[in-house]
Amino acid sequence: MIISEKRQAEGILLIKNIFSGLFPVLTVIAYTNHLLPLSTLTWSYIVATIFFAIILTVKKEWKKNITNIQAIKDIVMATLFIAIGYYLLYYIALSLTSPQNVALISMTEAAFSFLIIGWIAKKEPVSRKHLFGAMLMLFAAGVVLFNNHQTSINIGDLLMFCAVIIAPIGNIFAKRALHQVSIHYLLFIRSLAGVIIFSIASLIFEKTIPFEVILKSLPYLLYSGLVFLGLMKMVNFFSFKKTSVTHTISFNSLAPVFTFIFAWMILKNAPSTVQIFAIIPSLFGLFLLTTAKQKQTQYGFEKTV
Repeated sequence: MIISEKRQAEGILLIKNIFSGLFPVLTVIAYTNHLLPLSTLTWSYIVATIFFAIILTVKKEWKKNITNIQAIKDIVMATLFIAIGYYLLYYIALSLTSPQNVALISMTEAAFSFLIIGWIAKKEPVSRKHLFGAMLMLFAAGVVLFNNHQTSINIGDLLMFCAVIIAPIGNIFAKRALHQVSIHYLLFIRSLAGVIIFSIASLIFEKTIPFEVILKSLPYLLYSGLVFLGLMKMVNFFSFKKTSVTHTISFNSLAPVFTFIFAWMILKNAPSTVQIFAIIPSLFGLFLLTTAKQKQTQYGFEKTV
C-alpha cells in the first residue's frame, strides 16, 4: 500500500501536535521556576540555532543557501512575522493567561490562515465550507476573549489573538522562501535573528536571571529549543511543501486538545465551563476546515515578487 505524501505529512503532524500540546503546560511550569519570557526565548533560540547549524554542516548545505540572494526578502519577512512577532506575543501571553486559553485562541490561526492566505491574498483556494469553519473558530475565540465573568479582556488573551493574526502573513513568506532555500537554513536564520533581538530585549526590559535558575530549567529549555522551535518547525515546513499552508495550520489546531489533557493531568487544572463551551465550535470548525476539499496548488509561492 502506497501512502500519499499528504497522508505522510498528516501522520507526522498528528505526532507533532501531541508534543505541541504539551509545550504551553511546560512553559507555565518554567515560569513558576522564575524564568522570564524574553530570556526564555533567547535561550531557546540559542539551542535551536546550534541545532540547525549542526544540521547544515553535516548536510553541507551552507554554500548553496547563502549564495541564494533572491531569497533574502522572503527570509527576512518570515523571520520578522514569525520568529520575532509571533513568538514574542506567544511567550508573553503564556505568562499572563492560562495555557488552555492560549491553546483555544491559537486554534483561530487556522481561521485566519484561510481568510488571509486564501480569501484576501488568494494564495490558496478556499470554499464556502472553509469560510464557515473559519467563522466558527473565530466565534470560539470571541467566547474566550469576551468572557462575561471577566470585567475586561485579559491582556494575555489579547496578545495571543494578535499573534494568530500575524502568523499567516509570515507563513506566506516562509512557504515562498522554501521554494528557494532549504528548511534547515530558513530555520537557522530565524533562530539566529531571535537570539540577537531577544537577548538585547531581555537585557533592557528584564532583570538578570541567576545562572542556577538557567541550569535548573535546562530540560525545559532543551525541549523548547530542540523540540518546539526545532523539530516541530521542521515538521511544519515539511508539511508546507507537501500540502497547503492552510491545510497544515488547520491540522495543527489539534494541539490545543492535547493541551487541555496535559493541563488537567499535570497542572490539575480542569477546563472551565466557558472553555468547554468554546472548544465545541472550535472542533466543529476544525472538522470543516480539514475535511473540505481543496485543490492542491502552489500558485503564488513559486517566485518572489
